[in-house]
Amino acid sequence: MEKKPETASPAQSEAKASDKKTPRKTPEWVSLYNKAKAEFNAGKYEEALALFTQAIDSSPSGNSQLKTLLYSRASCLKKLNRVEESLSEYTKCIDLDPKYRRAYMARAGLYKAQGDLENSLRDFSFEYLLETIEAGDLQPTPQDFEEVVQELAARHCQAEIDRRYASSFAFSLPSAQFMTLYFLTLRSERAAQYNTLKLSEEELSKRIEAGEAAEPSLGDLYLMRGGLRKSKGAFEAAYADFCEAAKEEAKCSDRSHALLEKATFLTLSGDQREARKIFEALFEAGMREVNLLVKFASCLLELGEETRAHELFDEAVSAFPKEVDAWFHRGQMRLVEGELKKAREDLQRVVKLNLNHEMAFVQLGFCFAQEQRFDMAIENMKRAVSCQGCPAAVFVHYGELMNMMTRLGEAEELFKKAVARDKTWPYSYVNLATLELQARNDYMKAFEYLDKAIQMDGSCVAAFVQRAQLYMLMQENAKASEDLEKAMAQCRTSSDLKQVCGMKISLQFQTEALDKFQQLTKAEAV
Repeated sequence: MEKKPETASPAQSEAKASDKKTPRKTPEWVSLYNKAKAEFNAGKYEEALALFTQAIDSSPSGNSQLKTLLYSRASCLKKLNRVEESLSEYTKCIDLDPKYRRAYMARAGLYKAQGDLENSLRDFSFEYLLETIEAGDLQPTPQDFEEVVQELAARHCQAEIDRRYASSFAFSLPSAQFMTLYFLTLRSERAAQYNTLKLSEEELSKRIEAGEAAEPSLGDLYLMRGGLRKSKGAFEAAYADFCEAAKEEAKCSDRSHALLEKATFLTLSGDQREARKIFEALFEAGMREVNLLVKFASCLLELGEETRAHELFDEAVSAFPKEVDAWFHRGQMRLVEGELKKAREDLQRVVKLNLNHEMAFVQLGFCFAQEQRFDMAIENMKRAVSCQGCPAAVFVHYGELMNMMTRLGEAEELFKKAVARDKTWPYSYVNLATLELQARNDYMKAFEYLDKAIQMDGSCVAAFVQRAQLYMLMQENAKASEDLEKAMAQCRTSSDLKQVCGMKISLQFQTEALDKFQQLTKAEAV
């Protein structure tokens, strides 16, 4: 909403200075200013502009109210869509008073409208710093501020993705903990099942080392060993075997699944473009398995091809109505997209098919929470915990729900149960760090938990991001920047990349704003 010219009339200050017994004549510039305000409020912007200009021209030198007049004229010009002139006027205001918050906010809005996001964020950041200093405490960031950060983050995210592919994508997998949980969400996943001969890994290795094999082929041996290694959590070695099995010359009798495994690992490494080629080739060759369809659809979502991803998820549930993977992954997508009713229906179908699907109960819990149905949310989290072999991640998600409901004591208890279940699961420590800040404002304990998370899993983006936020609060920006670079190196999804890019941008402009404020303060002291 367009702000009106400042309502604190310059005439008031003139009146205070006047002699009550012998009133002085109101200065011409004050009369003109008041008339201009009336025209502006009536929507007569051309008339108001002329009067504001006359008021400025008749204003005496050294008038402390000149910035107010310039601001008002800038607002008129903005109403008349004379953007460049309006920008110039706001800049004159700032030249007169480098800490004039309203002018920074107004100029930031104009820059945003023009698509000049860097200058917009520069002004928003400085205005926010001034507001925070005046208030003596952190303030909520304005919506426009956040929108600019997110738009810039999206640009930087895409640039980073393009850079990675341009310099030959460096393959690296996330932690074994993360991958184990990922495969847990795919009930159709294969691993040891490839080993139809029931050979040991040692025996398979001997046969592979012996070289050319006829029956089973060398490709078959690689696929079997890759499956065994995958089932044991030796994911890097498993990927290497699947790549060998997928080679045409290896003559794998089940090459389509070797390729599917290779593409799966590529998606987990963040190489969606290469994975997409394999998924597409398998799809075009007529392969129709729920495992392929949900992975292909998820890959397309990462690449921004939402329409086709939706089509593939729909095909998966239509072709495989009794397969939980189809319903679960479409439900997850719908939950992320805010389609709560449809998400709930899909996830409820999952738990009807499989009462031991802990992650479906977890997602149902969050679905009900977003609908403000917290009793049902808690009930579903309890059912998730009761599932056989419930992983630490379930306790963490249950704790996150309690945290969302500001039941911090129960949240802390659940996070500690997660640690007891699996000391290597990093998100238990990340959430304990968050809770320490919320409940006790204990920075040192929060750092301790985040350090532990990173020790457990050096690929945990959330731990690096949160530690960077702590450093930013402590104005240790160099350390924050270092952690964000580490987080960036571990990003494998577009959502993680965008989050880290947004934080890097915020840090850059916050640092600039602080430097500017310090320079102005020093200049004022001279």
